[in-house]
Amino acid sequence: MKQGWVYKKLGDVAEISAGQGAPQGEQNYCSNGTPFIKAGNLEDLVNGIDENSVQKVSQEVAQKHKLTLYKAGSVLFAKSGMSCMKGYVYTLKKDCYVVSHLAIIYPKSVNSNFLNYYLRQAKTYSLVKDAAYPSISLSDIALFPVPVPPVEEQKAICSLLDKLNRVIEAKKEQLKELDNLAQAIFYDMFGDPMENSKGWSMAILKDIVHKDCPISYGIVQPEDDVEDGIPIVRPVDFRDTVFVRNIGLKKTARSISDSYKRTILRGDEILFCVRGTTGTMGIATEELKGGNVTRGIVPLFFSNRMNRAFVYYSLKCPSTQSIIQEHTNGIALRQINIKDLRELPIITPPLDLQQAFAEKVEAIEQQKELINQSIKDVQTLFDAKMDYYFGE
Repeated sequence: MKQGWVYKKLGDVAEISAGQGAPQGEQNYCSNGTPFIKAGNLEDLVNGIDENSVQKVSQEVAQKHKLTLYKAGSVLFAKSGMSCMKGYVYTLKKDCYVVSHLAIIYPKSVNSNFLNYYLRQAKTYSLVKDAAYPSISLSDIALFPVPVPPVEEQKAICSLLDKLNRVIEAKKEQLKELDNLAQAIFYDMFGDPMENSKGWSMAILKDIVHKDCPISYGIVQPEDDVEDGIPIVRPVDFRDTVFVRNIGLKKTARSISDSYKRTILRGDEILFCVRGTTGTMGIATEELKGGNVTRGIVPLFFSNRMNRAFVYYSLKCPSTQSIIQEHTNGIALRQINIKDLRELPIITPPLDLQQAFAEKVEAIEQQKELINQSIKDVQTLFDAKMDYYFGE
């Protein structure tokens, strides 16, 4: 143990509780209320989505179900179900309601950020006694030992780790700016695809995909991740990138039955999210050939008269996204019907212009590769510091 640090029980430095049962039925959720954090939200929240993007409940529903509002600064992690094996740790940025599957740790005498960093490194799933029926009792959480350095040292550690995180986030913003540049080039060459002021020919999405690859949902949720299996792409795998590669993807041992062979990847598709973050997309790379996608994704494989990079940026345009969102239904789970997706209008300029645009996109992607490598370098430094401060 480092000099001046002492180990204390988590229950001695924080208030520990569990959330509450989620109101059942979409009628209990609304677009303008207080976020209700569920176990399934943790991964997205950890990866940077705003709390306001999750399902919300009104004050009336909260009062009816006697929900408790948990304070900003509370540290959350899953305490039951398969979610607690994933190790996601998240700190609330605002007051929120929280589901019963999550533990809520509200710090009393330890820095909230410091506690978050420690629990991430300590792997909260180490408290699970039976991986076949994963759960963590509040009493075990209360007994969990936590290293507590002097307050000023806690702040200094968090300051350094926060700075590294900010560098990573700044570089991710650079990636977004490059994406914006590609979108600006698209507008310059083709105009707004829904206004079609340049008078391009029009088609609908189902008529430009390859005749042997009709628009279909992906496979159901894969089984547990295995080391040597079939790569499965999820929406989270292309949140911050245009091209989706076989890096860090989950793999499943599940055999691909005949009913799922229609969505086996060829490594040249647009992957379109139809559930949750509807309208987000990624372009599959050749290394994904033979893989598949979760049910929330539709692979779009095109005929030889359409360029995939052109179609990707056409679908990303705000006017196209607006149409997509108009056809997206649901409150707790947003989803676009496959029929509406098939009927989505799209411009079809000459292929040589599409390919000229794709070449510009490729140049931008090369710049993004350099930034991504820089992100990896900073992440390596961050991981080393986490291990130094919190490793055994």
